[in-house]
Amino acid sequence: MDTARLRRRANGVHYTPSSIFVEHILPALGADLWRYCWADLYCGDGGLIFPIVERIPAPQRARFFEENVRMFDIDPASVGRCVSRAVRLGVPEALAKRRISQLDTLAGFPRIRSAHEVYHVTNPPYLYIGYIRKHADTQGHLRYFEGENAGLQDLYQVALANDIRRGTGRMVYIIPANFLFGDAASNRIREMLFPHYCLRRAVLFEGRIFEETGTNVMACFFERKPSPDRLPQSIALTRVGRKSGRAAPAGQVEVSPEGRWRAGGQFGSLIGRMPKNNLGVSFYLLMSEVESNPGGCRISLLDSSSYSISSSSYRILDADVSEALASRVRRNDIWVRTIDTGSEQGMAGFYSIRESFGAHGIVVGSNFTYRTSPIHVFLDPPLQQADLAFAMAWANALLRYMRGRLGSAFMTTYKYSGSSYTRKYLGLKQAKSLLKACPVWLSESEKRAVSDALSEGRYREAFGF
Repeated sequence: MDTARLRRRANGVHYTPSSIFVEHILPALGADLWRYCWADLYCGDGGLIFPIVERIPAPQRARFFEENVRMFDIDPASVGRCVSRAVRLGVPEALAKRRISQLDTLAGFPRIRSAHEVYHVTNPPYLYIGYIRKHADTQGHLRYFEGENAGLQDLYQVALANDIRRGTGRMVYIIPANFLFGDAASNRIREMLFPHYCLRRAVLFEGRIFEETGTNVMACFFERKPSPDRLPQSIALTRVGRKSGRAAPAGQVEVSPEGRWRAGGQFGSLIGRMPKNNLGVSFYLLMSEVESNPGGCRISLLDSSSYSISSSSYRILDADVSEALASRVRRNDIWVRTIDTGSEQGMAGFYSIRESFGAHGIVVGSNFTYRTSPIHVFLDPPLQQADLAFAMAWANALLRYMRGRLGSAFMTTYKYSGSSYTRKYLGLKQAKSLLKACPVWLSESEKRAVSDALSEGRYREAFGF
């Protein structure tokens, strides 16, 4: 990878193909392009502004550029390329240099003088704060998360926060889909934005549009409200097919403050209406717990922190532990796969540790827990083997039923792949709620009846909705 691409990746910069903008965004901006001052604070190669300029007749482009265009980028090379591109479109070089500026706009919204309302159309940098902290070449970005930005989780969220504080009236953001579908990582920015803005429509790109990231993205059309409120919103969603590249309406997505403005909140409301069992549900067996409970009972443990790419397997280790810990591990023969593998047999859900790995348990061998690795699930009190099998089958069936009913909107899109379905991530809160809703209190005959209903696809009968 060349130096320029490495630098862009370290800065979270991904250039938007003009074809994506022209086909899926530009038609929705309206016919009166002279009405707004079109701004891009992270303009890159200008792929979101120059297609607008090209719609203006050549003799009028210089005046349009002076009155209706403002472009910014922190990278002087990007600014230089945009100036050259403007000149090729008939804009005088001196004018292009006045309207295309080098500036660190993540540090704050620039002052824009124009007689027209600012319409911010942008693909800001995105780089998750967890990644930023771990890499020496990105740690300089931590300065953007200080002060009033504390608690934000991504560079694109800093960009959005700047617009919110500035009070920008209209904006189109091409950003990771986890803004709308993600859980904890997006809660704060959603709670900052939705009381002040309506998300009129969103275009979800199910195929890969950037060369250097597999992040699933969407184009969000925001409009500022006349006054703040916390009313639920209905968002018109369009999906652009992964293989066809064609856009198709995908219905309405509902968001509300009760669901922290997260799309797919119907999952929580539907699960919330179901009766709950008294099981305690927890996740992860840590190596510190294994080491602090020595004894004469030997168990085999899969180390979820030690994966070999060459053998496509995890390390299995033996541990001599106390009888109490050995019993707790053995009786909870259940793990959660949070990430779809891409195959129908490897979808997110609950599985037997013995059948999957030939081990008694799963231990986190490092100092860090990873949500994408196999995770041991502990139920308190532990269930008998038959009841545990029933709970796993019931929770998996409910998860698949909800995915079909809600289009997996309650799950976070993981990465692009060539699989037959879009790979998704199941949050641990969601995993816990599935297990808590399992009717383990049923009699044996009632469980058999429910199991028969599930095997025959009579889901409404099994789940009650």
